[in-house]
Amino acid sequence: MLFPYSTDAPIYFRPVGTITVIALNCVMFWLTGMGEVMGNATSDFRWLILEFDRIHPLQWITSAFMHASWMHLVGNMIFLWCFGLIVEGKIGWQKFSALYFGICLADGAIIQIPMYMMFGDSLGGALGASGVIFALMAIAMCWAPENDMNCILGLGYYFRSIDVPVFGFAAFYLILQLFPLAFGGLRMSTPMLHLLGMSVGFPFAFYMLKHNLVDCEGWDIVSRWKRLPRNPLAIVGRMFQSHDKREKATLLATAYGSGSREAGQDALRQILENPSVFNPPAFNAAVVSPPPFSNPAPTAASSEMSTEVRHREPAPKPSAIDLFQNAIENDQLSTASAAYRSIRMGAGTHLIGDEVLSRYVKLLGQHGKHIDSLDPLEVLVSRRSRYCNQACLRTALIQLQCKQDPTAAQAALTQMTQPISPQTIAKQRQIIAACESNTNRTRSKTL
Repeated sequence: MLFPYSTDAPIYFRPVGTITVIALNCVMFWLTGMGEVMGNATSDFRWLILEFDRIHPLQWITSAFMHASWMHLVGNMIFLWCFGLIVEGKIGWQKFSALYFGICLADGAIIQIPMYMMFGDSLGGALGASGVIFALMAIAMCWAPENDMNCILGLGYYFRSIDVPVFGFAAFYLILQLFPLAFGGLRMSTPMLHLLGMSVGFPFAFYMLKHNLVDCEGWDIVSRWKRLPRNPLAIVGRMFQSHDKREKATLLATAYGSGSREAGQDALRQILENPSVFNPPAFNAAVVSPPPFSNPAPTAASSEMSTEVRHREPAPKPSAIDLFQNAIENDQLSTASAAYRSIRMGAGTHLIGDEVLSRYVKLLGQHGKHIDSLDPLEVLVSRRSRYCNQACLRTALIQLQCKQDPTAAQAALTQMTQPISPQTIAKQRQIIAACESNTNRTRSKTL
């Protein structure tokens, strides 16, 4: 079995809401007799669980804070801590609190209403936070699929620490819930409650993504879908690989590019079809700079030559800009990258608007080309526009996570312009803390 205890997902907000919810669960467990309600039809607290013989909206909330035993409580709180950390870390305690109670209401409603309508005289009931936790698991799967969960793998008497991607972890537990239903039939049971919880989480996750209520910085499941592993064996295989080796391989793939053969052939075809767009003017390569420390006097010939070069320089090609914008809109990274290089070496990046440049950076991030995005990010920072601060944050993250250079990351953060929003300040502090932690670890290894 897999037991999570931490994550490497970026945390931009303190887990105030998660800790508060855990505390409320513990207090409720103590106040309600520490599991006395389970199996006791005459308990004074039975009205707090999700009873199937009535429709009681208050129970949709209270049942999520009730637990049957110490083991039930502890197990749920461990999972709540890990997945609450990921979800709240991206949206803050206020949105997280609203999301948590919204999930409670939705999960309680889709369980109690159908059960009452089909089995109105049933004396059964449900309790526990696991439905909400599985909803949070589904949300984390959508918002941070490639981040790792730090887990303890237990097989009999064998235990070891492994790192599992959130996508693989959630998929593992999803499949685990399907087995009992496949062999035991569809009925209201613990696996069914867990699956209903996940079915509630997915709509919340995609709704918040669509309406920009959460910023996943291009690492959400929609942006990264094409790069996620499809083979279940590949997901399982990652669980048993060394974290250090996997991290090194990821950095190499990011630095040198991991495009497929088909993507390379497509780029070559685009260049052959549009040679004038993708190749800078030949005279640019022939211009030679004067040697250092020399200051030759201008001559009539040199002045005439420079004038000739200026006259020969072609006007900016509108087709290159149009091709660049169309490639971004159609998610054609190879075409967009080639067009960007042509514009940069020829007419200049000043012809590209801030919004288009920002979308190009996002496209590069979606395809894992983080190192390549440093150049357009530098352009955005230099313009001091409204995109400057987000470009600084993105540059700092790439310098820290991809290039392992905390000094360059902190230098990028110093280029921010006023005013700075509270959310941006929170992210800035989080990155600075990560840089300091990275620097301290490096010093410890050196000593």
